[in-house]
Amino acid sequence: MRLRLLPLLSATLLALAPAVARMAPVPAPAPDQEAAIRADVGFLAADALRGREAGTPDFDAAARYIASRMAAAGLAPGAGDGRWLQPVALAVATADRQPQLALVRGRTAQPLVFGTDFGGAPILGRATARPVTHTIQGRLVFAGYGIADPVSGRDDYRGLNVRGAIVVMMRGRPAGLPLPVAAAVADMAERARAAAARGARGVIYVTTGFPPADFARIAAAGWSSSRMTWLAPDGTARDEGAPALATVTETGAARLFAGSSLSLPAIVAAAAEGQPLPTGPLATTLRYTAASRTRRVASSNIVGLLRGSDPALAGQYVVMTAHADHLGVTPGPDGTDRINNGAQDNAIGVALMLDVARRFQAAGTRPRRSILFVALTGEEKGLLGSSYLVAHPPVPRAAIVADLNLDMPVLLSPLRDVVAHGGDRSSLGTIVAAAAQANGLTVAPDWEPEQGRFARSDQFSFALAGIPAVSLKAGPAGGSDDRQRAFARTTYHTPADDLTQPIEWASAPLFARLNADILRRIADADDRPAWNPGDFFGERAKRKR
Repeated sequence: MRLRLLPLLSATLLALAPAVARMAPVPAPAPDQEAAIRADVGFLAADALRGREAGTPDFDAAARYIASRMAAAGLAPGAGDGRWLQPVALAVATADRQPQLALVRGRTAQPLVFGTDFGGAPILGRATARPVTHTIQGRLVFAGYGIADPVSGRDDYRGLNVRGAIVVMMRGRPAGLPLPVAAAVADMAERARAAAARGARGVIYVTTGFPPADFARIAAAGWSSSRMTWLAPDGTARDEGAPALATVTETGAARLFAGSSLSLPAIVAAAAEGQPLPTGPLATTLRYTAASRTRRVASSNIVGLLRGSDPALAGQYVVMTAHADHLGVTPGPDGTDRINNGAQDNAIGVALMLDVARRFQAAGTRPRRSILFVALTGEEKGLLGSSYLVAHPPVPRAAIVADLNLDMPVLLSPLRDVVAHGGDRSSLGTIVAAAAQANGLTVAPDWEPEQGRFARSDQFSFALAGIPAVSLKAGPAGGSDDRQRAFARTTYHTPADDLTQPIEWASAPLFARLNADILRRIADADDRPAWNPGDFFGERAKRKR
């Protein structure tokens, strides 16, 4: 079906999106929901937007377009002070020269070999015009997985003094923890913050199982890549904890453990068997030296507001989110298509969110609670837009009752069922099940629990902040599971995720309708959603109050 594309309908919308208007024609409201969704995906996933990487003019053009579509759907600016865009300043670090690691024993320095013994990523510093050399030296202390979790009572630092030291810890997650919980307590930034809170100067991770050639390639790619975080409104960087200096192989780790009372082979074996790891000081000092450049770039979250109708509940907010960014352009041989268009990931999520907003407008009845519709930046850089929104919300954080996230529903087959990631953790699961039944669908169990998807998209930022959250994907029925696995193997995070792939467009309106129904039920309920009794994220939230 060929969609008719027209210019923006009014001078107001043109003022919101001048750059977009110059780049490509903007679709007018379509006569049916499927066509409208296809039109929005077609614009956002077009080559002209070059993959919508956060911190680029391409993302900014997408942001202005999304704001114009929010306005057309009857939303009001929701970022505060009459703005659609919530500024999100980003700090981006790139390497200037290869890092050096050396074991220091007395006056002797024994260098480790980059690509064989260790790899690493640039260190984020203050934005400067010139490269900054980072030199960090300290005694080494092995702290198991470096986890400190007051909810479970686990503290890998018990009995250790790491003040002024460099903490060595196993990469990955300990066995025996449910994946969302493990993702929270064993998140690398969380562990780095735990190390910093105890006075550590840096963190070294031990990895196992990589063939030497693979590790060398990964190390080179990691050092040539950029690191990114957000800056608070006062210009201070998000707390990333003690700097991650390097990841060492078993070969490199053997050199770190040499001469200590701890046996690296025994530790590796215990980790593989899910057994507790011994901890303690190592017998040497490590010196790290590297240079990196940190620059500041601007991005934004796009926020639309639908004001609630109930005087008693309008001051509470349900948030619907979908990340607008993707991977940009991948360097490649001349003449090849290296634009990561991100049609499924996540132009379609944004388009579905816009359709949900249009459905509320068409209904003519405002919800009891207010709703924030937010297109997020920086999801692909580590959930940056959502973590910023949670840390600096445009409304009181305590007034946010839930997040319903739309990220890559993977519509490849006729929609018969859905998986509700996070639905088993709070009362949102009951709401999703009722809405699914009302729309002729069922809720299927997570058929790939090993993927840990609840922790891999923006809903996780809300859960970490104690806000019940859920995200829906197409379920496995009708061969959808096989098609989704094929998508993950061949298309996910590649330039093939474009408009030529076989998207099941006919199911898009049904998926949008289901999410609109869920959103309406959350917004109109007498009680705000609650974590299930004893749930990890609910208990974590109680401890942070």
